[in-house]
Amino acid sequence: MRWRMCFPPSSSAGCGESDGRVTFLQPIMLWGLLAAATPVLIHFINRMRHRPVQWGAMLFLARARRSSTRFAKLRRFLILACRVLALAMIAMVLARPLLGGFVGRLFAGPPELVVVVLDRSASMEAKAGGTGETLRQRALRELSASKALLDEVRRIVVLDSASGKPVELPSAAQLGDDRFWSATDTAATMPALVERALALVAESAVGRAEIWLVSDLQASNWQPTEQTWRTLAERQSNAHQDVVFRLLALTPPEESNASVRVLSSELRCEGSGQVLDLAFEVRASGLVGSELVVSLGLNGRTQNLKLQVAGGQLVVHRSLPLADRAAGWGVIELPADGNARDNRAFFAWEPPRERLAVVVAEDARVGQLLSFAAAPVPDDPERRAELRSVGQLGDLSATSLLVWQGTPPAAPDREVVDGFLAAGGHALFLPGRQGGGELVAGLAWGKPQDAPADEPWRVATWDHENGPLADTPSGVALSVDRLRLARACPLLGTAGEIAASLADETPFLAAAPVGKGKAWFCPTLPDREWSTLGRGTVLLPLLQRMLEDGGRRLGHVQVHDCGEPLDLAEFVPVGTTPTVSGTSQAGVFRADGSMVVLQRPASEDTPGRLDDRTVRDLFGGLPLQLMRERQGSQKAGLQSEFWWVMAVLGLLFMVGEGLLTVTPPRGQGEGGR
Repeated sequence: MRWRMCFPPSSSAGCGESDGRVTFLQPIMLWGLLAAATPVLIHFINRMRHRPVQWGAMLFLARARRSSTRFAKLRRFLILACRVLALAMIAMVLARPLLGGFVGRLFAGPPELVVVVLDRSASMEAKAGGTGETLRQRALRELSASKALLDEVRRIVVLDSASGKPVELPSAAQLGDDRFWSATDTAATMPALVERALALVAESAVGRAEIWLVSDLQASNWQPTEQTWRTLAERQSNAHQDVVFRLLALTPPEESNASVRVLSSELRCEGSGQVLDLAFEVRASGLVGSELVVSLGLNGRTQNLKLQVAGGQLVVHRSLPLADRAAGWGVIELPADGNARDNRAFFAWEPPRERLAVVVAEDARVGQLLSFAAAPVPDDPERRAELRSVGQLGDLSATSLLVWQGTPPAAPDREVVDGFLAAGGHALFLPGRQGGGELVAGLAWGKPQDAPADEPWRVATWDHENGPLADTPSGVALSVDRLRLARACPLLGTAGEIAASLADETPFLAAAPVGKGKAWFCPTLPDREWSTLGRGTVLLPLLQRMLEDGGRRLGHVQVHDCGEPLDLAEFVPVGTTPTVSGTSQAGVFRADGSMVVLQRPASEDTPGRLDDRTVRDLFGGLPLQLMRERQGSQKAGLQSEFWWVMAVLGLLFMVGEGLLTVTPPRGQGEGGR
């Protein structure tokens, strides 16, 4: 059996974070260092056997030999030192020292179980240096290099972020096989993975276990504010199991990188043809002010777009004419850079389906106006509006947008509205003329307030990039700043999103997520006594965009994040999408008669990594060793055996001892002249 040992730091948190700490595979053999004291003991014993006797005649002879005696003492000291160090080196060789590596604790044997938590998120595909390896490939290589240590472990379980399923390996050699742990476009949830790893340790009922974490410490994956971290140390202290965490942190070098993400792709009619409104976002680090050549593919046909990136972020809107109304797919690709996984974004489109808006209004005139804004073209096959009464809301399963004006819904309508929002529906709430009433998401309407007669309220700020008040694809802003509000009901509570605000920062258009859906709130009415919203220049595009957003859940094109669990049949790749099993890679697929777009989670495009102190704070007082790979290094220092250095030193000390003990020629010995 192999044993391992480290010299722990003064901190009670376990082994330190220095990757230069010396460890031993056979620390029990370090007891052999006591044998190094044998020459010293023999020396003192010999001195005790020969007691000096003072003899007056020898005093003159001692003075004559004093100079040669000094050299003899030095030679005897060097001989003694060589013997001691030679024995010490023999003990060190037998202990098999390691420099760096996952460090064991003092005289601790190999663990019974090692759980390897492997981060396979898209950010792990960043280049690790000039070798062309990715961080994931570097991690697999370092794990493979630790085979000598893992061979002594009884059980090895790998828990990767892409599948989330534990896999027990029959051999440590499989850790370095890239086929088992290939690249993905998923995100990682490290708090949940650590919690799952601890659960595996608890289920195994072993006495001693280690959890090896391999990650690039991307903050969005580690989620340092997650509640799980706060209770981690407390739960583990009550587990009565010896668990040590080893974290290999791989950091990519500072290199220019850009990422692309599709924000929306909508098909609309324009004259006798069809136009695809495409919006995508480019984020670039280290490329501010530079020009990017972006490849845009539509059904296999590509064209190049030249973009000027300013400020590190750019939102691009393009209206692309299409030959017919058939379904299709597309891909946006960036030039090669520091991470290949964030250089592609997929999208798809299908002929638009009917969008149904259900309008419930206490005020009949306001209801007619809202209904017209939702479906302005009579007998439009793509847009339709229905006026329904309070208490007779009915089925909303095929509804894209619910517009509710008046006192917030009560039973039985409240249950219908809650179910509609929970299923992913969108709703717009406007107040009644008397105001008041509890809305959804903990919000409520206040009582109506009037603006000064000579100074009506105005919208001061709104989101020009996203949401129902965003600029048109051609870059023209809506005339939101021309709205005038004479009366409004304040929104009480805290909304999750503010799309537009008045000069005093009172929300004009706010939203809150409810289940899978979204609820919007506008504090005024499209009525002359309340505002100029009824003129239509803002109300019409506002409702049309909300109608489109709410109808996406009913369309044939489904958009999901990679790694998201889906209850769909086997995916059939479309176009150049790679053939994969599961939902781990981005692309366009067909499943259950629908087109499905899998996209890289937005969190993977969010920069920022945790520093060492933050990581240690997350683990509290749990034993943790942090191994950080050094940029430009070919090794992350998981282990490096250097017993041969000790063997060479021991041999040199023995040779030196032999040379010093050679008997000098007669007449040149100790005291000879």
